[in-house]
Parts: sequence; C-alpha cells; structure tokens
Amino acid sequence: MSSIETIRKINKNIVHENGAVDSFDKQLIQLMSGTYDTRYPMIISEDSSSLEYISGLPVTNALTMNVSTIIKLRMKHRLDYAFISDIEQHLKDSVMAFDSYQYTSSVVVVLNQLDDDENHIIAICRYDKDTGGGLYINEITSVYGKERFESMIKKSYELNKQFYKNEKTEQFVKSAGLQLPLGLTTALSSKYIKPCFTKSQVEADIVAEENMSKNAEINIDDL
Repeated sequence: MSSIETIRKINKNIVHENGAVDSFDKQLIQLMSGTYDTRYPMIISEDSSSLEYISGLPVTNALTMNVSTIIKLRMKHRLDYAFISDIEQHLKDSVMAFDSYQYTSSVVVVLNQLDDDENHIIAICRYDKDTGGGLYINEITSVYGKERFESMIKKSYELNKQFYKNEKTEQFVKSAGLQLPLGLTTALSSKYIKPCFTKSQVEADIVAEENMSKNAEINIDDL
C-alpha cells in the first residue's frame, strides 16, 4: 500500500484528487476555522522518521494526533498552535526517550523545550496502534511540561524500562543539571556505546567491565 493510500484510509478528507496531502499546519488552520472534520485524526507526517533513534518503533507508520488531543494541549497544557504545528520538528530535536511505565506500547519522548513554568516538555507516543483493517499508526497522545521530571526518569530506570539516546543526550543531561543514579548517568553518556539499554543491562555491563579490569591487573602482576 502506498503512503497516499494509507493516508486516505486514515483521513480521506486531506488527500486531494491530484494526490496532494494537506500539511499538518493546514489541518490546524482548518480546525481553528471550524472547517475540519473532527471525526478523523490529524496526520502530523506520513511516517515517523522523526523518532528513528527509538529502537523498535515502526518508523514507516504514519504519525497522527487526535483532535481531542489538540484541544487538550491548548486548554489544559497551555501550548499554543505555533508550538503544536512544529511538533514534528520538536520530535526530531528530542534529546532522549524511554518506555512508559504507565501505558503499554507507549514511549516518553523528551523534547528540547521547557514550558512557561520551566518544566521539561515531554511527548507521549503510542506506537503500532491498530486502527482496523490491518492499518497501524503511531499516535501522539499527549504533550506537556512534566513536573518532577527527574523523578520520572529515575522511576523509569528503577523499573527497568528501556531507554533510548541520541547525539544530543549527553549534553542535555549535563546542561539540565539532572541528579541521576551513577549507572544511568554513565549509560546516557558517550562512554556507554549502546544506543538503548535497561538498568539490568547497564549493571551487567558495569560488572563485566570491572571483572575485565581485575583480570587485567592480575595478568600484569604475573609478569
């Protein structure tokens, strides 16, 4: 199935006869003007390549957001339309992610943005959502400034949730001044080469490295 056919199955109203697809920004403008059919989800992008560093996330799925979520972001979380319309770029600029401990098949994406209260903004992405007929999508279910952000990261790590990092992660952790467990801080740095990990994997790697160092010392002493 082509990407146009997939989008047409998700929301036929934004696909024109010539194959052109209304941008997410245009969909938002239609929503503000009252001409958008709110029975259909909005399509942020035809794929989810903005989150390609998250191992296992199906990047070929279209990335969507429900109208009810847009309204929640505006009314409850006080995010303006300018911010919402740039959500794909914010996802591309995200600094790390980790599996949610609250929602099955969802990942928490840490954006490189703060809200008006200086809280780090996170986006929740539900992946591989079955919409019926063999069609699967990735859906942004919420975006908001997270209070007690540091505690959320620590709890996710302690619950052995999978973490995903990219080239921006190490600098973000340093600049944000996060006080995290030593193992997690190490794993989020460039010293730890694995792009994704859990607490148990990090601890096993640390023990293996310590054993290698001890063995190296013993071998040197035998010389």
